[in-house]
Amino acid sequence: MDAPRLFGTLADVLDSWRADDPDAPALIGEHATTTAGELADLVDSQTRWLDAHTAPGARIGLHAPNSIDAVALLYAVPASGRRFVPLNTRLTDLEKADQLRRAGAALLIGDPVDGFDGPTLPIGELGDDPEVTAPDPHPTGATASTTPRYRPDPDAVAWIIFTSGSTGRPKGVEITHTSLAAAVATTAAARP
Repeated sequence: MDAPRLFGTLADVLDSWRADDPDAPALIGEHATTTAGELADLVDSQTRWLDAHTAPGARIGLHAPNSIDAVALLYAVPASGRRFVPLNTRLTDLEKADQLRRAGAALLIGDPVDGFDGPTLPIGELGDDPEVTAPDPHPTGATASTTPRYRPDPDAVAWIIFTSGSTGRPKGVEITHTSLAAAVATTAAARP
């Protein structure tokens, strides 16, 4: 068995996947399959939107059912240097609002949560801002953009996940880019 490839961030994992096999199935849904290249392009689009509309280090909540956009946010929020705060949709609005407040969420993407005082953006509108233009993904010549994509510190916090609270109030656990990338490598090594 080959040793697992080590990555510093989730963005590195996705960039490598896109470079190695952009046509590989990344997400298989009931009606469509999304390739690694398509997922990476969506993540890039969401990352640009987050860069244009939120501050570095901002905590971004997600309250939405599973979808391609929601999966892309798993990558895009930390790739943009923000912290991802996913919510369990089965909690009450009171519990969700409490977690968003304690995490310091600056923006909620997805469905509104009663009691959350910050802005809420429907997930389908993320990236639809005509003022945010996409750079050429394959620049050539002297006019190509030289603006590098943000590269987060692998030891920085990428996600804040709340515990189940089985012995008390749920606690926000900070997970670094390195921890997430190691989990991906471990999972890949365990698969045949």
